[in-house]
Amino acid sequence: MDRLAIIAVTLVAFIILHLRNLKSKTQEERCEGMIAIYTFTCCFSKLYIPIYTFNAEQHFGSFGSSIMIWTFFLFCIYLLWHIKVKQNGFISPPNKIVVFTFLAYTLYTLLNPNNSVVGSSMIAIFFFGALLIFYYLLANAFSCKTLVRGIYQGLAVTIAFEAFLCVLFPILNMEFITKVFVADAQLRGESSGRFETVGTFAHPNALGVYASYVYMFFLGCVITNFKRKQSIFFLALSLFSASMSGSRSALAASLVGTMALIIFYVFRRYSLINPKVLLRGVIPVLIIGIILVLGPLNRLFEDAENLDSMAVYRMMHYYCAGEIIQDHPLVGVGINAHLNYLLTNTSIVDFEAIFDTTDMWEPEEFMLHNPVHNIWLILLSELGIIGFLPILTFVIYYIASFKRRIRIAKNKYFHIIACTGLGIMCTLLVQGNSDWNPLTQQQLIISLMFFTLSLNKRFMAENYYNDANNMNILPQQTNDNETTTTITT
Repeated sequence: MDRLAIIAVTLVAFIILHLRNLKSKTQEERCEGMIAIYTFTCCFSKLYIPIYTFNAEQHFGSFGSSIMIWTFFLFCIYLLWHIKVKQNGFISPPNKIVVFTFLAYTLYTLLNPNNSVVGSSMIAIFFFGALLIFYYLLANAFSCKTLVRGIYQGLAVTIAFEAFLCVLFPILNMEFITKVFVADAQLRGESSGRFETVGTFAHPNALGVYASYVYMFFLGCVITNFKRKQSIFFLALSLFSASMSGSRSALAASLVGTMALIIFYVFRRYSLINPKVLLRGVIPVLIIGIILVLGPLNRLFEDAENLDSMAVYRMMHYYCAGEIIQDHPLVGVGINAHLNYLLTNTSIVDFEAIFDTTDMWEPEEFMLHNPVHNIWLILLSELGIIGFLPILTFVIYYIASFKRRIRIAKNKYFHIIACTGLGIMCTLLVQGNSDWNPLTQQQLIISLMFFTLSLNKRFMAENYYNDANNMNILPQQTNDNETTTTITT
């Protein structure tokens, strides 16, 4: 029943975003409509078809136990048709570094002697391989302008829909709405009387993660002055959805992402230690955050007992990951395999000695049937130090190279993509320390898309000076006669 509801809503969105006034639209607007409808489908956690399920008695972590066909597989068919018909088959060669990295990690995890469930790793490898092909076709099929405008439409409809569901529950107390799109959705708050909504997702934290990603996109639009009034409205809806999910980590991550964009983008011409950055940027954002916590968001932080129990659960989960890392520090236990490793090697963790001192009910059930609530510890335990260091290097490089990419970019729409990517990276650094949802397939489809597009050199080189009035971006001469881009915020 839940998939029927998803299909019905998707068809309505398809009519609104793509088929409405189709004959009067330009080719570019039609492409934007297709991108918008694809972006909208990414908010459904059950919009997939499992084609092969591994042993159900094993536990496979954040990627699940099945090889799945997601909506981007179908969209790949459209992209191939578009490239063949509209671009006469022209396509740029793939990035050799990306191809080599994927093949290296594939061999690395399949040949891992500690990997007792190779099938679980195949789920992740199949997903990442298909996703890389999708990103490759996506970047070759459209311009950055078309992508951004399409993504904008899709996320706008998405967050409006999620906010509408948040109004239905818990504000209007229509609890049945939480089961419409995910029949087995999990709710929190029965014992405390404080309920958090799930939207179209399976868990409140998943909605919180997604809402924080959407928040970073519209924040990027606001600070680059792209459809500012509309973007502020959708920015508020995304913050509302994140707060109604009850995900404290999502709200904290959004705050950190906001400060990062202010420091690295709004005040990018100043040094990090310049007083103006602190007085006009960081401090005002912190004050707004404190006001929100003490005011409208106070309900999320007033339950001290709940906060303490959540902290203890996570610390114990971190201990479990630490035991795996201590046993296999160099190569880990294989992608998507740490939960099964814990289940089959419970002797490495002395649960009774640890939890006898706490007031928890059936802690082992939680520890052994939920991925570790820390994506960085998951990566470290599954990939080991050798596999984790390249990922850590990429994170550092991505943040450190942000200003350079913004400085050389001649495409105003690229600034939105780059700002969104930096914001999402910062949210991962915060949310990733207390949640595993950012490492699910559904969330990776969104986050990795922005990371990939924000590193595309062709997008950096595109020019849209003729449309500069939309974002107040104008070419400006520097002292050394080099043309740069100035953005007024």
